[in-house]
Amino acid sequence: MSLLVGQLIYTTLPNTGFQLLVSQQIPLDIQDVFVQEIVYQYWDVYNPPDANYQAVYIHQISKTHTLFGWLYNDGNDELGRAHIPYFLSYYLQKKLDEAQLEEIFRYLELGPVNFIERQYLSSELENIIVPEVDQYQSPRSSLVIPQKTKDKTRKDLKTGKVLTLLVSSNQAIVAAEFLAKEKSNEITEVPFSEIITTNGVKEIGTITVKSNKSKLSQLEYPSALNPSQIERIFQTVIQEKMGIQGAILVSEEGQALTQAIGIDQDQALMMANKMLALAKTSQIEMEWENLEAIAIHSPEGHLMLTPCLKEGFLFVQANKILTGLLEVEIKRMVKKIQSIYQNNEMFVPFSPVWDELEDEEMNELLADSDEEILYRGRRISQ
Repeated sequence: MSLLVGQLIYTTLPNTGFQLLVSQQIPLDIQDVFVQEIVYQYWDVYNPPDANYQAVYIHQISKTHTLFGWLYNDGNDELGRAHIPYFLSYYLQKKLDEAQLEEIFRYLELGPVNFIERQYLSSELENIIVPEVDQYQSPRSSLVIPQKTKDKTRKDLKTGKVLTLLVSSNQAIVAAEFLAKEKSNEITEVPFSEIITTNGVKEIGTITVKSNKSKLSQLEYPSALNPSQIERIFQTVIQEKMGIQGAILVSEEGQALTQAIGIDQDQALMMANKMLALAKTSQIEMEWENLEAIAIHSPEGHLMLTPCLKEGFLFVQANKILTGLLEVEIKRMVKKIQSIYQNNEMFVPFSPVWDELEDEEMNELLADSDEEILYRGRRISQ
């Protein structure tokens, strides 16, 4: 069966930067879901995938509103920069049944009906009719969706769950690399580098290959992280009563790497995830390579998210304190956390203006404020 769908494209345009292009009559809330829950969730600007990476996805907003499409990482922009995502999505406004889901699987595996290169894109996209699969040949390659993924998605459709699915090309790379090393006939399960997310539940897909091991374990978190040592750093800083109320270390995906000290963990993770999303949005929209911090300041206090390690971010909540002093305290925490790592490839995020401040310079900074605060055991006021 053929489908009438709208189109959404997110990529960079020559001399313009990243743009969202949509065809007629796609509601603003659908556009927002596409950007927030597909683009920003499936593309990590801090750790972009390898060249020629591909992915296919289904994202059901409700039972009658479905986005499905393709992600490509190939080619450079007009300045020669690599790792430029190209998201192409079709928007279907009708209730999915089993037959339509099967068609979407086939469309995803075949590829898009047409593909407009970045230099030829315009702001006017058209709604298109997607013909039956055997009636068109896609200009782009695509991926085979694992049978296990299809079966799970079919089951979720039958039980009334909202569908969310992502399959990446990394799974084929992992399998090929492993098969190339095979020398024995023992059977094992090899994890795919894909994420299948249905109704918020993440699973690792598998394929069966020959191996000389009984089990290929999933990759462990690649660091020498010692949470208890980091939590002691948090406790010490909070006990110094310099204004920092609580802290937690989170991953790039917004997961807790340590226990939250001094603050509610669920609330801290919620705020950290929102700030991480803002960081990713800012880097994409502004085309910034690195961020030093994301900060929220108010008369009552501060929230700050700071790159701390290659794998993690430091989230800090502070009460009323000079922002300059807060940055100094956070930098001190970052250095202490970095010092407990064996692989010292991390970086200190703040500007060199804060490096090795002398007491006299610090006092000059404090003299500009009407606030009375404690710093290094001394009471300072104007």
